[in-house]
Amino acid sequence: MLVGHVHHLVTTHPHLDFVLVPNLCSEDGARNTCSKYRDAGGVAYRALAPTLAYLRENSREQARRAADDVLKAAGIAVPNGQRLPVLLQPYVWSLEREAMFNACFGVYCDVFGISAAARLGEQMVPPRLQRVLAPTASAVSNRLPRRMTRSCAATTGS
Repeated sequence: MLVGHVHHLVTTHPHLDFVLVPNLCSEDGARNTCSKYRDAGGVAYRALAPTLAYLRENSREQARRAADDVLKAAGIAVPNGQRLPVLLQPYVWSLEREAMFNACFGVYCDVFGISAAARLGEQMVPPRLQRVLAPTASAVSNRLPRRMTRSCAATTGS
């Protein structure tokens, strides 16, 4: 079913930049969900396009050129796959507010290209100073309800 849904998104919206498929690892932080639900988005992508073509298409230009040189030297044809949106698969370890914040913050940073160093630094800023010193963390935090409930977490995209 997910493969069909992703195929529909890709063909109906050819300029789509991202597909978000959260990996729900645990609902309560104590027990893990069945592993067959993890990497569902990756399974959908691998069913739609060759993995090498997808990786090449979604690599930075310098990495793409280097990979092309290696493939050509090895006598392998450089794949030209269809353009697929970037797959975002945040790990959700609990439906509690802090865990949902971490998942949403990671997605926000991925979408807007915020570096790993900035991510780490912003999460260490005390809440009172976040608006000034950690604008990304503040923006994500302000969009999450103060009190997360199971039904509220479902509406935030988990």
